[in-house]
Amino acid sequence: MPLVYAAALEGIETHGWSAVYPLDDPPAWTILHWAAMEGRLEICRRLLAAGADPFCEDERGWTPLDCAEEAGETEVCNLLLAHGSTAEDAEPGQASYSDETGTMHPVLAAAVTAVEKYGWQAVHEGRKEWTALHWAASDGNSALCARLLSHDADPAQVDQAGCSALDYARKAGHRSTLEVLWQAQQQRLRRPTSPVPAKQELANSSSQAPMLGAYPQSLLLPPG
Repeated sequence: MPLVYAAALEGIETHGWSAVYPLDDPPAWTILHWAAMEGRLEICRRLLAAGADPFCEDERGWTPLDCAEEAGETEVCNLLLAHGSTAEDAEPGQASYSDETGTMHPVLAAAVTAVEKYGWQAVHEGRKEWTALHWAASDGNSALCARLLSHDADPAQVDQAGCSALDYARKAGHRSTLEVLWQAQQQRLRRPTSPVPAKQELANSSSQAPMLGAYPQSLLLPPG
């Protein structure tokens, strides 16, 4: 281990994470970023036990989880997600897409219904647009994410801003939701690749997937 990180590890285990990386300090690259990028699983465990934050950001806005994902360190990703999901998922004052009775917003309900009826690909076709999954991720609604994922929703599909559902869950600090999305994305990546079939008419049905113009327009943009 480089001496600078060995010294940081000793300081963190002796005095705690916040003593070495105070919360009011500007974002900075940390020993946890390095350990995650390098796949140092045991060092990550030691840092997390000493209070390290798996979602702390460096100067670029990258978290240790981002570093582990970029490096393909799946075991480290799982460790960081499992640790982060034990924290509170929702924050006070977050926008919600359900009313006080728990009833889903009509626009969101229409989008979910379309995906459940026609399938994710038929509705979105890989277009860069704000989707029900983006909405559920930004709201920290893990159950709704799982419901959409069961109909092959794509956690990595980006909107007009170039952000995926994974990005929105991560930025909002919804750690349990992020874990649901990340695990689904890993399953998608493990699928065997096959040629994309040509579009076909739905057999024995007069129903067709809604065209873009028929899709709830207020769902196409992030909440302002």
